[in-house]
Amino acid sequence: MNSTEIIAWTRKEATLASQSTEYTSAIILQMLNRTMSEVIEPIIAGTRSGYWYHTFTRTLAVNNASVRLPHRSVPAIEQVDITHNGRDWAALSVVLEAEHQEWMREYGRAAYPTGYTIRGSYIHLLPAAKYEGTQLRVKILMRPSVLVDPQTTGKILAVDADTRLLIVESLPVSKPSDVAISGNVVCDVIEPRANFELAVAEAPMTVLSPTQVQVAENFTLERVEPGDYLRVANQSEWPQLPESFHSLVGSITAVPICRQRDFLERAAELQNAAQSALIRLGEHLRPRIRVQQHFPIQHGWT
Repeated sequence: MNSTEIIAWTRKEATLASQSTEYTSAIILQMLNRTMSEVIEPIIAGTRSGYWYHTFTRTLAVNNASVRLPHRSVPAIEQVDITHNGRDWAALSVVLEAEHQEWMREYGRAAYPTGYTIRGSYIHLLPAAKYEGTQLRVKILMRPSVLVDPQTTGKILAVDADTRLLIVESLPVSKPSDVAISGNVVCDVIEPRANFELAVAEAPMTVLSPTQVQVAENFTLERVEPGDYLRVANQSEWPQLPESFHSLVGSITAVPICRQRDFLERAAELQNAAQSALIRLGEHLRPRIRVQQHFPIQHGWT
C-alpha cells in the first residue's frame, strides 16, 4: 500500500468522510508518520533482528575523537569497527562513561582507537586516531523514511556496479516541491515490494543526465536491483514495513480520530486489534535463522 491507499484505509477504519475538512489528507499523512515514529519504531528497535540496519563508513580526522552519527539513526548501535590503510577491520569495545578515565589511562597513548562511548549524537573515540587513513565503520538502526505523496518517477532500469551508475526511467522529484533532482543530492533506493527495505540509504549521488545517476564511492550497490525506486533521502510513499502490516499503520492512526469524534467503542475495537497485530509484527521481525550447529558440506571440487 502506498501513502494514498493508507490514507483511504485510515478514513475507512475511522468511518471518516473523504470530504472531511478537519482530517484532510495532509493531516492524516502527518498522523501516519507520527504512528511510524512513536509506535512502530520502538518495536523494530526492540527486536534487534537486522531490519532497518545499515552500515556507514567514515574517514577519521587526525586527533578528532568525535564522529557524528547519521541524523536518521536510532539509538541502537550494533557494532563499531576501525581499519587503517586497508587492514582487516577490528571491533572497538563499548566503554561506559564511568570507565572513561580508567580506559584513557590504560590506552590513551595508542595510535588508534580501542574503544568508544556514545555522547548524544556523537560517537566519542578512545583515544582519537593519530594517523591519517584510519576509517570507522558503524552499523546502526536507521529510522524509516517519512511518508509523502506517491510519484511514478525514479524507477531503476539497470545497475552498473563497476561504475556505480543507476539507470533510471526518469528522475524522481523531491516532495513536497515536486522539483526533479539535479546536481549533487542525497538519495535512498527503496525496494517497492515485500519488506520495502532501503537497498541504499543516505547516499550522496550526482545526476549525470535525465536517466543516469552516479552513487558515491563508499556506498555499495550489491542490494540494488532493477525495479527498485530512487527517492530523495528520507522520502517514501511506502511504509518501511512488511506489506502485510501496511494497513496496521492506518488502523492505529484511526484510533485517536475515533476518540476525538466520540466513537469510543470503535476506537476500543481498533486498539485491541492493533495490539494483537503489533505482537505479530514483533514476532515476524525476530531473527529468521534457527540457531543450530552447522557442519561444512563435503564435496569433491578441485
